[in-house]
Amino acid sequence: MRAQLIYKTINVALAGVFGFVIIYSCLIFPNSKNSVSCYYEQKYGVSCPTCGVTRALNSIIKGDLEIATELNKNSLQLFCFFSFQFLMRLALVVFNSHVKSVRALNVLIISDITVSSFLFILAFRNIVLDILIQ
Repeated sequence: MRAQLIYKTINVALAGVFGFVIIYSCLIFPNSKNSVSCYYEQKYGVSCPTCGVTRALNSIIKGDLEIATELNKNSLQLFCFFSFQFLMRLALVVFNSHVKSVRALNVLIISDITVSSFLFILAFRNIVLDILIQ
Protein backbone atom coordinates (compact mmCIF):
# COMPACT_ATOMS: atom_id res chain seq x y z
CA MET A 1 0.00 0.00 0.00
CA ARG A 2 1.33 3.41 -0.99
CA ALA A 3 -0.36 5.08 2.00
CA GLN A 4 1.45 2.69 4.33
CA LEU A 5 4.82 3.65 2.84
CA ILE A 6 4.02 7.35 3.15
CA TYR A 7 2.92 6.91 6.77
CA LYS A 8 6.08 4.96 7.55
CA THR A 9 8.22 7.69 5.95
CA ILE A 10 6.45 10.38 7.97
CA ASN A 11 7.02 8.43 11.20
CA VAL A 12 10.71 7.90 10.41
CA ALA A 13 11.09 11.63 9.71
CA LEU A 14 9.27 12.62 12.90
CA ALA A 15 11.30 10.12 14.94
CA GLY A 16 14.39 11.79 13.50
CA VAL A 17 13.16 15.25 14.50
CA PHE A 18 12.20 14.21 18.03
CA GLY A 19 15.41 12.20 18.38
CA PHE A 20 17.42 15.21 17.24
CA VAL A 21 15.79 17.41 19.90
CA ILE A 22 16.73 14.91 22.59
CA ILE A 23 20.28 14.38 21.31
CA TYR A 24 20.81 18.12 20.84
CA SER A 25 19.71 18.66 24.43
CA CYS A 26 22.29 16.11 25.58
CA LEU A 27 25.09 17.87 23.72
CA ILE A 28 24.40 21.41 24.89
CA PHE A 29 26.54 22.69 27.69
CA PRO A 30 25.05 25.67 29.50
CA ASN A 31 26.86 28.96 28.90
CA SER A 32 29.00 27.51 26.12
CA LYS A 33 29.46 28.61 22.52
CA ASN A 34 27.05 25.82 21.50
CA SER A 35 24.16 27.38 23.44
CA VAL A 36 21.43 29.08 21.46
CA SER A 37 20.63 32.65 22.46
CA CYS A 38 17.03 33.76 22.63
CA TYR A 39 16.34 36.29 19.88
CA TYR A 40 13.24 37.56 21.67
CA GLU A 41 15.13 38.17 24.90
CA GLN A 42 18.01 39.89 23.09
CA LYS A 43 15.69 42.14 21.08
CA TYR A 44 13.10 43.02 23.74
CA GLY A 45 14.95 42.38 27.01
CA VAL A 46 12.20 40.06 28.28
CA SER A 47 12.37 36.29 28.57
CA CYS A 48 10.03 34.42 26.25
CA PRO A 49 8.01 31.40 27.43
CA THR A 50 10.58 29.03 25.88
CA CYS A 51 13.69 30.64 27.35
CA GLY A 52 15.85 28.06 29.07
CA VAL A 53 14.14 25.03 27.51
CA THR A 54 17.32 23.66 25.92
CA ARG A 55 19.30 23.96 29.14
CA ALA A 56 16.34 22.56 31.09
CA LEU A 57 16.10 19.52 28.81
CA ASN A 58 19.82 19.01 29.32
CA SER A 59 19.28 19.15 33.10
CA ILE A 60 16.45 16.61 32.89
CA ILE A 61 18.65 14.23 30.93
CA LYS A 62 21.30 14.62 33.65
CA GLY A 63 18.62 13.87 36.25
CA ASP A 64 18.41 17.32 37.82
CA LEU A 65 14.68 18.05 37.74
CA GLU A 66 14.87 20.92 40.23
CA ILE A 67 17.25 22.95 38.07
CA ALA A 68 15.21 22.07 34.99
CA THR A 69 12.02 23.53 36.45
CA GLU A 70 13.93 26.62 37.59
CA LEU A 71 15.24 27.14 34.05
CA ASN A 72 11.79 26.68 32.49
CA LYS A 73 8.60 25.71 34.28
CA ASN A 74 7.33 23.80 31.22
CA SER A 75 10.46 21.74 30.63
CA LEU A 76 9.28 18.48 32.17
CA GLN A 77 6.08 18.47 30.10
CA LEU A 78 8.08 19.19 26.95
CA PHE A 79 10.63 16.48 27.72
CA CYS A 80 7.86 13.95 28.26
CA PHE A 81 6.20 15.01 25.01
CA PHE A 82 9.38 14.74 22.93
CA SER A 83 10.43 11.45 24.53
CA PHE A 84 7.01 9.86 24.16
CA GLN A 85 6.68 11.05 20.57
CA PHE A 86 10.12 9.66 19.72
CA LEU A 87 9.29 6.25 21.18
CA MET A 88 5.79 6.27 19.68
CA ARG A 89 7.15 7.07 16.21
CA LEU A 90 9.60 4.15 16.44
CA ALA A 91 6.82 1.84 17.58
CA LEU A 92 4.56 3.03 14.76
CA VAL A 93 7.26 2.32 12.17
CA VAL A 94 7.42 -1.28 13.41
CA PHE A 95 3.66 -1.66 13.90
CA ASN A 96 2.91 -0.10 10.50
CA SER A 97 4.62 -3.00 8.71
CA HIS A 98 2.12 -5.44 10.27
CA VAL A 99 -0.98 -3.55 9.12
CA LYS A 100 -2.73 -5.56 6.41
CA SER A 101 -5.81 -3.52 5.46
CA VAL A 102 -6.59 0.04 4.47
CA ARG A 103 -9.23 0.24 7.20
CA ALA A 104 -6.71 -0.80 9.89
CA LEU A 105 -4.22 1.77 8.57
CA ASN A 106 -6.90 4.48 8.71
CA VAL A 107 -7.72 3.57 12.32
CA LEU A 108 -4.01 3.68 13.18
CA ILE A 109 -3.54 7.09 11.56
CA ILE A 110 -6.65 8.58 13.19
CA SER A 111 -5.56 7.21 16.58
CA ASP A 112 -2.07 8.64 16.06
CA ILE A 113 -3.43 12.07 15.16
CA THR A 114 -5.81 12.06 18.13
CA VAL A 115 -3.21 10.98 20.70
CA SER A 116 -0.51 13.27 19.31
CA SER A 117 -2.84 16.28 19.19
CA PHE A 118 -3.97 15.69 22.78
CA LEU A 119 -0.37 15.32 24.01
CA PHE A 120 0.71 18.41 22.07
CA ILE A 121 -2.03 20.47 23.70
CA LEU A 122 -1.05 19.16 27.15
CA ALA A 123 2.65 19.85 26.61
CA PHE A 124 2.39 23.27 24.96
CA ARG A 125 -0.74 24.79 26.51
CA ASN A 126 1.14 26.86 29.12
CA ILE A 127 3.58 28.16 26.52
CA VAL A 128 0.75 29.20 24.21
CA LEU A 129 -1.12 30.86 27.09
CA ASP A 130 2.04 32.72 28.15
CA ILE A 131 2.53 33.98 24.59
CA LEU A 132 -1.07 35.16 24.40
CA ILE A 133 -0.78 36.97 27.73
CA GLN A 134 2.45 38.80 26.80
